[in-house]
Amino acid sequence: PFPRHDYAADFSGAATRSEYYALLRSAAEVIELRGSRDTPEAADAAYMAAGEHVVEHADVMIAIWDGADAHGSGGTGDVVALALACSLPVLWISAAQPHQLRLITRNGTGVAEQPLSTLLQRVERRKC
Repeated sequence: PFPRHDYAADFSGAATRSEYYALLRSAAEVIELRGSRDTPEAADAAYMAAGEHVVEHADVMIAIWDGADAHGSGGTGDVVALALACSLPVLWISAAQPHQLRLITRNGTGVAEQPLSTLLQRVERRKC
């Protein structure tokens, strides 16, 4: 959401910042948005812009999420809601243990949520 040196401030401690920079060096492509931290509203807008970019360029979203509403605009809850509004399927990995997997999709009647284990069992039964 910000130039890389500004985004590094989101990582606490030298070890996580070092890992962040190592991942940047190994990336095939890095997209830096021009977000600002000038105000809390500007920072929230930058995170929402990053989420919008992901939704626009994804075929499926993988969200590690606690299931709670976003704390300010642009949080995981907002981006998941945007993905579903755009009919993008969301593979939700619960942030809380036991890290359950669920598939959330939007259909003609609303939002459907299914445990991934149920879906995998159906796929397993259909194997040739």
